Amino acid sequence: MFNYGDYIKEKRTKAGLSYDELSALTKISDTSLQRMETGQTKAPKWENLCVIAKALDFHPFEILKAAGYITEEDINPIHRLKKLDKLNDDDINQLQSYIDFLLFQKTYDQQKGTI
Repeated sequence: MFNYGDYIKEKRTKAGLSYDELSALTKISDTSLQRMETGQTKAPKWENLCVIAKALDFHPFEILKAAGYITEEDINPIHRLKKLDKLNDDDINQLQSYIDFLLFQKTYDQQKGTI
């Protein structure tokens, strides 16, 4: 099982950040960050995990799931879509139109297969 410490380390390394640099972004001590990554902190504060997620530019649900605070069943599909907050209303409407099209196509294909 992939634990939250490995997840933080992977994201921090991919971002090219040292403990000190991530500490400056999150206001969490570098020692605390290192303890989280190495598994010495068994139950990190969920607030800290959310701050880390924001600093490393990924959705907090990802790390909250890795840390065992939430499960896949807790996550609504809308929350698994990344970067929705970067879309404006027109973009959201276009996305909804595409979703509607996919659902129509799926229904059409299912009906076609039963005829």
